[in-house]
Amino acid sequence: MHERVYGILRRELALGPDSAGEMTETSFLFHRQIAAAGGNPIYPIFLCSMESTYKILLRQYYDGGVTAGEVVPMHRRLYEAIFDRDETAAAAGMKEILLYRV
Repeated sequence: MHERVYGILRRELALGPDSAGEMTETSFLFHRQIAAAGGNPIYPIFLCSMESTYKILLRQYYDGGVTAGEVVPMHRRLYEAIFDRDETAAAAGMKEILLYRV
């Protein structure tokens, strides 16, 4: 699991500012892996059932000017908190992502 999420972060880091489509795909992959890491077997199924809607919303988010350079540090903090088993930091990291530029 660590390697998959870290690989997604590396892909995101390589994206330029005009990569809304690619960032949409990698961001969805990131959140799908994070959902699986959470241990709740229902949440990843729910997330995947909403994939097309989720990607439409992500695309609007990235088309609105949010870049990989802005998002990757937040993704990295969330990744580190989850794999450090720091529930408080993980909750704060997810909240930061959800509230960023909304």
